[in-house]
This record gives sequence, C-alpha cells and structure tokens, in this order.
Amino acid sequence: MNDSFTRRAWQASWTCVLLLALAAVSYPQTAHSSQGGWLKDVPRLIDRQAKHLFYLHGFIVENEGIRPTSPRYGVYEYEQIVRTLVNRGFVVISEARPKGTNPEVYAAKVVTQIQILLKAGVPPQNITVVGASRGGAIAAITSTLLKNRDVNYVIMAACGNSTIYRNFKVDLWGNILSIYDYKDDGATTCRPFFDKSTGVNRRQEVVLKLGIGHGILYRPLPEWVEPVVEWTRQPRKGAARRTTHREVAVTFDDLPFVSVTPRDDTAYTKMTADLLRSIVAYKVPAVGFVNEIKLLDAGEQSDARVSLLRMWLDADLELGNHTFSHLDLHTTPLAAFQADALRGESVTRNLLAKKKMPLRYFRHPFLHTGRDLETKRAFEQFLRERGYSVAPVTIDNSDWIFAAAYARAKERGDEATATRIAAAYVPYMESYFDYYERQSIALFGRETKQVLLLHANLLNADCFDELADMMLRRGYSFITLDDALQDTAYDSADTFTGTGGISWLHRWALTAGKRDEFFRGEPATPEFVVKEAGL
Repeated sequence: MNDSFTRRAWQASWTCVLLLALAAVSYPQTAHSSQGGWLKDVPRLIDRQAKHLFYLHGFIVENEGIRPTSPRYGVYEYEQIVRTLVNRGFVVISEARPKGTNPEVYAAKVVTQIQILLKAGVPPQNITVVGASRGGAIAAITSTLLKNRDVNYVIMAACGNSTIYRNFKVDLWGNILSIYDYKDDGATTCRPFFDKSTGVNRRQEVVLKLGIGHGILYRPLPEWVEPVVEWTRQPRKGAARRTTHREVAVTFDDLPFVSVTPRDDTAYTKMTADLLRSIVAYKVPAVGFVNEIKLLDAGEQSDARVSLLRMWLDADLELGNHTFSHLDLHTTPLAAFQADALRGESVTRNLLAKKKMPLRYFRHPFLHTGRDLETKRAFEQFLRERGYSVAPVTIDNSDWIFAAAYARAKERGDEATATRIAAAYVPYMESYFDYYERQSIALFGRETKQVLLLHANLLNADCFDELADMMLRRGYSFITLDDALQDTAYDSADTFTGTGGISWLHRWALTAGKRDEFFRGEPATPEFVVKEAGL
C-alpha cells in the first residue's frame, strides 16, 4: 500500500476520533468556584486549585454494569472506589463507559477534557488519570495523545499483551505510576513501555504482594489508594523540567548491609544482589563504605558476609572504610577512634588488593568530623598518612528513616504501609536534590558536582531503579567519587565543629559566615514515615 495514502488515511481516522471526542464533551465556563465530589464530566465552574482525578474503571464494569460480580474476584465496587477517592480530596471525573467503547475514541475524549482543565488554568500536576485494567490501557493511550510531561497517570494492572497495544503504539508522557499484583496472570510490568517511551517525566512501579491478582482493582484497597494519593503530590512546578547538565557521585554507607529488623544471610544476599543489579544496570560507579564488624557472626568472621563485599567488587565497584564498629568521633577519644578505623580496614584492604585496587576513601560515621579543630585536624592528618581521602557528602538526607519504616512494615507483613512509604521515598529524595542544587548556586553561583549519601538497605534495593530514573530525569550523569572531588568547591575551607552530621555545602557556608536564613527550606521527613520508623 502507498505510504502517503496510509498516512493520510491514519490522519483522517484520527481527525474523526477527535471530532467524536469533542462532540462528547461540553465546554464549561472558566471560574474559581469549587466543584467537589463525583462528576461525570469536567465541571461547569472549574476550581483551578482543586486536584482533578479521572477514574477509568475496568472492562467488567463496561461490559456488565456499575456493580458487576466476577466469579473469581467478587463484586467490582466501582461506586465505593470513586467515593473513596472523593474522600481523599479529589474532584473525581468518572462515568460507566458504554458497552463496546472504543478505547482510542474514549482516550481522545479524556484528552479533550484535560485540555479544558489546562485551558482554565488548572496546573497539570493537579490532574491525575487513574486507569484500572482496560481503563489503564485507556490511560496509557491518553498519555500518548496528550503529550504533557507534568500530568500524572496511574496504570493499574494494565501492562501486558493486550490486543489494544498491538493496535496502538504507546509512547508514555507525564508522571507514570504502575501498580499490579505479583499474582496477576493477565498483567505484568510496565517497564517495556517505560524503556521505549520518549516523554516520561517521573516513573515508578509498585508490585503488590497481596496474592489476589486482578482482584486488587475490585475494591478501594489502601495498598493501591495510598500510593495513588502520594503520587499526586509532585515536587514544585518547574523543578522536574530542568535540563541542566549535572553530575553526581553515589555512595552507600554501612556495608555489607544495614537493617533495623533481623534478617538472615540469605535475605542479605538477595538484598545485595537486587541493589547491585540496579546499580550496574544504570552504570553507577558507586563506592560502598564498610563497617567490618558486620562481617562477624557470633564473634567469628563469616565467609557469607565477606562474600557480600566480593559481590560489590565483582560488579566493578569500589569499597571504602567506615570504621570497624561505626564509632562516633564526637563521643570517642581520638586514639580509640583511630584504632577502630585501622581495625576497619583489614578485610576490605585485602579484598581490594586482590583486585589491584587501593583503599583510598574514608567516611566518618554519622558524618561527625570532630567537636574541636584540634581533633578534626589531627584525624584528617592521620587519614592522609594512611593514604585516605575524606569522602564528603553534599546531598545529605534521611533515607535511613524511610528504610527503618519500610523494614518494620515489611517485617509485620503490612504491605499497604510499605507501599505507601516506598511511594513517598523518591519524591522526598527529589526534594532534597532540588534543595541542595539551590544551595550550591546560592553559595558558589553554580551547581557543583554532588556527592549523594545512601545506605545499603532493603528500601534502596527495592527502589534504586526509580531513584536513578529521577536523577537521570533531572539531568544528572553518574560519575566517580574521584571525579566529583576534582570540583574546586571541595577545596573550600571547612572549620565546622558543630554537633550535627551535615552536608559539606552547609559546612562551607557556615565557614564562610552564612547566617540562618541561608539554611531555610530544608525538606522535612513526612510525619507518617517518622512514626512508622518508631522514632
């Protein structure tokens, strides 16, 4: 068939689709009056500050009515789902689609509705499209057609081998959250779509462990409702769009692992393998800082624990010294602290030597570098004599609080809470990137090469893919710690001897005489995470 004819036919077809969609939508007036609750179409009076959510139900509602029953999953509580979303503060736009609805035509209708909201002044980050099963496929088509990087989408149990995707090429745009249950025999990961799409801004995938497959869609379960609510809480407008070239060195403390809940060596091996798989996949030249006390089991060195360090080296990554027992320089005499640092290098130095690599970096536990300049300088001289460089941190954060909350939820089998914590983690981390990028500009007039502090824990093993995606989207490339330290900012004077373990950006700022107003705006850890962590 002639290519130009095919192209004209396709364009004509989509012209018809869009005309049908336009005919199905009535244009409301632009206004500021709030219209809450459940609506079947965009409201006549639009509240520009409201959070608008389109809920696109599963195929069974389209086929059998608003309260259908599946022999396998029970009643599809469509109305209860919508009411739950309304009660979470959304203006919900949803209707029962007629039987036999064409997904592409309906997606075009949703596109038109969203365009009306945008034209009325609703910020795109206040618009979310949630689609379940076939509704999720419609959401994916909507994302492809709209091509807006800031609108939110939640695709629930809708990725797989549907005939819809064989007839329509999906190219996702916007902030995409994928949710499905690991026992779903009809839906799977959305990663193939993520990898091939050109307009994804943020992305995350939540795999529920409820074991009920497609049944997660039938009721407003907190396991998916909470991640949806968290997903709509985007960083400030504009932060995600910056395309400045940035560089970051990624470091992990407390190797070979850290957890507030007890786990066996099999679990730690899996956690390490999962974390390293993600690090290698994103080509991150990370450095892991070791506490060799964690290599002991019942007072004896454990080959299983040492093998975890070998896994890091076999992945072509580097190891550093984090002292033997994670002592605090602020509460430990200098001589005892130096002895603990020496004790913490024996296994690590030997493993590195077998790879023909030097042991060259030291990271202070708690980022505590001394309560007086005499102690601070004496220990720095001790490190230089041993061939070490101090590994500073510019992007400090409380990933350890999130990790504690996540591990406790996992231990008690509370998947809903664990999922909510994971959904909040990457947006929280992005807020810290945004903060320290601005602090760098305020201090140096430019963005420095950054050094990120993370911990080797279950949370990062499960979420590093999404964290790396966020960094890439913000324009970062992953560099070595050595490369980061070539930035002249790291030559700045540092006379900080305060009690806190703070970012080197703030140490340099305090040394330069910056006052309280300079440090304002640091993000806070969500209260529910602090509570779940038991702090």
